[in-house]
Amino acid sequence: MPKANINQDEFTAEVLRAIRDYPDLAYRLPALPGTKGVGVQRRVKARRRVKTDEAKEYQRIATQLLRQRRLNTALCKALHSVAHDVFEIAKTITPLLISLNLAGLTTIPVNPLLFATIAMTIYRMGISALCAEYA
Repeated sequence: MPKANINQDEFTAEVLRAIRDYPDLAYRLPALPGTKGVGVQRRVKARRRVKTDEAKEYQRIATQLLRQRRLNTALCKALHSVAHDVFEIAKTITPLLISLNLAGLTTIPVNPLLFATIAMTIYRMGISALCAEYA
C-alpha cells in the first residue's frame, strides 16, 4: 500500500532536484527507439552520479509504466498544454502520478530518481509521440 503522508510539493521539488543534480542519468539511459538520445545539455556538470545498473532499472520501470494505456490516458490529458521542457513535464506529472498511486490506480515506487526518469523519458520521446493516439 502506498504511503498516504506524501507532501506533493516537497516531493516535486525533490524530483526537480534529481533532474538538475543527476544530468548524467539522461546519458546512462539507453537510447529510445526512433531517437538519437536527446537529453539535457552535456555541458552541465553532474553534481551527483547514478550507477548504470540503477539508471537502467529506472528506465525499465519508466518504459513499462508508459506502456500502460490507463496511465498514458491520464498523462496525455495532463500534458496536453505543457511545453516541451523536462522541468515542466516533471512539475505536471509528479502530482498526477502520486495521486494515481495513492488512489490505488497504479503502483509506482515513490522515488524521486524514478519520477525524474519518467519525466526525462517523456521529454526524450516527445509529448506528441507519447500522446499520438490522443491528439
